[in-house]
Formats: sequence, structure tokens, C-alpha cells
Amino acid sequence: MPPFSISDDILKRTVIFVFLGTAVVIVSAYALFLLQNILIIFPADHPLPLAVAIEIALLVPVLIVLLWRYLEDGKGILPLAGIIIILWLAPQATFILDIEAGYRTIEKDYRMFAKEQLQAGDDKSATAWNISTRHLDSFSSSGNDIKNPVPVRSIFPGNGVYRFHLLLYHYLFDMNGLKKLTAVDGRGNCSEYARAVAFLVNRTMDIPTRFVIMYGYDHKLAEALTEEGWIVLDPLKTIDRPVRAEYYSEYLRNSNRAIYEKVTGICSADGENLSSVHGF
Repeated sequence: MPPFSISDDILKRTVIFVFLGTAVVIVSAYALFLLQNILIIFPADHPLPLAVAIEIALLVPVLIVLLWRYLEDGKGILPLAGIIIILWLAPQATFILDIEAGYRTIEKDYRMFAKEQLQAGDDKSATAWNISTRHLDSFSSSGNDIKNPVPVRSIFPGNGVYRFHLLLYHYLFDMNGLKKLTAVDGRGNCSEYARAVAFLVNRTMDIPTRFVIMYGYDHKLAEALTEEGWIVLDPLKTIDRPVRAEYYSEYLRNSNRAIYEKVTGICSADGENLSSVHGF
């Protein structure tokens, strides 16, 4: 009786099937993980979760059918590989397009608002301040409630879901995508509010802005560089009018002493010490 043997063709097909099957499982799983993250960030009635869920529901069965056909006759490897790539790319592209669509609408609205303010005679300081108060009107603050974590904070560079989706990762962390999403989402605490205001003022008024971190008193705020110098934009917590950075300490001492007495330092997001600039 001849020994049992496997033809080279069957062995090759089996190895490729295992490789492609593993790729299908990994890409499908990460697509579901991304959908789970999207549901954390966006409400269930938002169109993005539904769109991504439909993409997954349509593409995964197609992959299973193509994978089975390849196992049977060894054909269809290119369509199978193509659908795997599409399943990897489609949710990322849909996520990016959704953020861009929402942000473009907001940026256009704020840019027109800034133009109207300047044409009405307001200076850049007043206009930047008005942008910050306008964003505050639509901002939903969670304060420091640990029971209601900030949705956009589920997105961070170490999150494996985003590291796997390289296109989305590059958009979020290298192309201002996360800042745009923060502005569109409009939820969080002082950190999200300050980042959104700094980004919106910079993009709609074309002036330098910075994200400032306060130590001793846990707080973050935005500032804009106008004809008057650096202006503090923090209607959320510490001031009720635009204040020049060099007068910020004096303002807090006179109007918000409880905060003033807790401040031990101020620096920019890149670590530059700004304490003396703010009178501390």
C-alpha cells in the first residue's frame, strides 16, 4: 500500500489558505474593534457607526465565500486579497471623511463669524474671545467626573486599534485629525475645550495660538497672539473677558484668588516655561 502523500499543489493551497484566513480574521477583528471605539465616541444615532457596521456586514461574508472557494479550487486569490485590503481601508476612510465633513462645516461657520466680527470693528483680541465664548455655548463640559470619561480620550497613540489602522493613525496624530474631531465633538473638560478653541482660532483667524498648562491648579487654557500680544481665552473657568498674558496673574489675584493661590507654574504644551510671562 503506497504511503499517504500530499501533492505540492494541495500543500501550497493549504498554506496560502491558512495565511489568508489568518489575515481575514485579524482584519475583521480590528474592524470590529474600530467600530467599538467609534461607538464610544459617537452616539448611536450618528451615521458613522451605522456606515462602518454596514461595511463590515457586507465585506466579511464576501471574504468568507471567497476564502472557501479558494480552498476548493485554488482560484480567486487576487479578489480575496483585494477585499481584505478594502475591509482594512474602508472603515478608516469613512471615519476620516465623517470628521472632515463635520469640521469643514464648523470651520466655514466660524470663519464667517470672525470675518463679520472684524468687519464690524472688533479687533483681533475681541474676535478671538468671541470665538471662544461661542464655542463654549455649544460645549458640553464633563468636569472631572470619572464616571463619565471624555469620549475622544479613547483615541491616543498607544491604542492598538489605531496603530493597526495606519491611515487613520496618520490622519489623527499627524494631520490634526484629533484636533478636528475634538472641535466637532464639543464634549470634555478644560483640556478638550482649550485644544478646540486654540485650533479654531488659529484656523479661522490665521493667527498663532497655543495650548497652555497650569500647574498647582489642574487646568488648561488657550491663548492667541494678537496685536496686543498673547491673549488668554478661558471663559470656561478663570476669566470673563480677554486678558493679556502678562496681566493674567494680577487678574486672578484680584478676581479669582482661590485659583491664584494654588498656581505653582504655567507652561506651553511643548514644555516652555511661561510662568514669568503670566506674572507668576
